[in-house]
Amino acid sequence: MSDRRRLEVVAARITIGAAAAFTGLVLLWHFGFDDATWSLPPPITRGGWDAFSLYPWAELLLVSLVVAALLAAVLLRKRFAVSKMITATLIAVVLVGAMIVYAPLAGVTIRRMDRVLGSVEEPLPGFRFFVALFVITLAANGVLIIATRTKHTPDLARRTAAVAAVVTSAIYLHLFWVCLVFPFSDQWWPDDWERADRIGPVRLCRGATLWEAGPPRYRHRRLPIGRIDDLWLNFADPRTGGRRERAISYAGTFYEGYFWLTLSETGQLRVRLDDPALADCDGTWRRERGPAKWHKVGVLP
Repeated sequence: MSDRRRLEVVAARITIGAAAAFTGLVLLWHFGFDDATWSLPPPITRGGWDAFSLYPWAELLLVSLVVAALLAAVLLRKRFAVSKMITATLIAVVLVGAMIVYAPLAGVTIRRMDRVLGSVEEPLPGFRFFVALFVITLAANGVLIIATRTKHTPDLARRTAAVAAVVTSAIYLHLFWVCLVFPFSDQWWPDDWERADRIGPVRLCRGATLWEAGPPRYRHRRLPIGRIDDLWLNFADPRTGGRRERAISYAGTFYEGYFWLTLSETGQLRVRLDDPALADCDGTWRRERGPAKWHKVGVLP
């Protein structure tokens, strides 16, 4: 092997090792983001299975694997074997660790209020799709690495496949924070939600978000409290002995529950003038005898 070729091989190994080491450090930092780096909580809590409690255990396991690989490399005392072992271990740690980081997201659920079913806990399709896409990407990287390990594969292609797997994991490890920063719901949410000039009187449209109508000087109190679920012609108000009148119902978000409001009570709330539900307003009315026992009646709990 020529000196130039040998230098290229050494540079490639250093690049792969550095990329894998950097991604491994980012991975371990992800595991310890909740300040539980070296605490080992039980996976089973009072609320049931807690997948995120696997993070400290995974960190301890992956660190142990890296330390074991370093010790084995020292005992071998062969430079080529040491480089190959450390690089392979770092790549394996990155791939396995990245899968563990995303595993809990597949089980994340969100709770919503339903008029018939009450409090319903449902999975987040967006999270599951994101995890599925990540698993498919890692599987494709694995197939690429296996395919490039044949003896007829050029050395450059073999090393490129390993780097591609590490770089893909590094990108996804940073995308993980997008899932934590952005809302867990796919409901409409305005960026300038504190602007008082975008607030207007309630329009009776299904899906419109209802907001508290605080005084202008208390702009921060204008919080979304729920979305209009339906409009009712024959609401039997239990507070007036079952008198029939028009009302709206909404599923609470800021205030958890399923609420019924008479038309006079809707004057205490507001809607955003730029709410997409107002652009294509569904204002048809339905008939309903009255609220269920677990429904809440009134503007606020």
